[in-house]
Amino acid sequence: MIDEYTLPTDGMKFIGAGKIMYNNFSDDFNIPHLHFVVIQYEKDIYQAVNLELQLFAAGETFENAIAELAALTTTHILSVLDDGRGYDELEETAVESAMDAYWREYRRIEFAAARNKRDIGHNVEQRINNIIKNTILEKLKLYIKDIIQKEADAVEEILDFFMRCGIPDILYQEAA
Repeated sequence: MIDEYTLPTDGMKFIGAGKIMYNNFSDDFNIPHLHFVVIQYEKDIYQAVNLELQLFAAGETFENAIAELAALTTTHILSVLDDGRGYDELEETAVESAMDAYWREYRRIEFAAARNKRDIGHNVEQRINNIIKNTILEKLKLYIKDIIQKEADAVEEILDFFMRCGIPDILYQEAA
């Protein structure tokens, strides 16, 4: 756990904030709502940042940056659950202090929006949700294809082994 350093946000133009919410991700646990901010660097350069998991994604529009972040977040969670230390690793990353300055910006955006009754908890834009869902589906397809390819490679190795070494004999004797 790295708790000694906070990523700076000086000079960044924060233009939005939001949440990524997963339903039924696992039978064993829930994924809490994940928060993000969107930063605009130039006219066509946007970055979306997941505050809990410390993930960064870029796009040519803020919607694209959010969709890329949602897809990255989904594949990251799957990767940590499959190949990492699981839920504990996600939680440990989420409680680090590296993102404290980003959290401060998130809260500023949320409070400014709430003052006008447009806070994130009450105003989720459908077009962003659709873009995110479509991007996640595409990224999941690629992730699943990669897993299938790895499994196919393993099956091919086993078949090659049997071709080289032959299929083992099975000995069987019925009881008398």
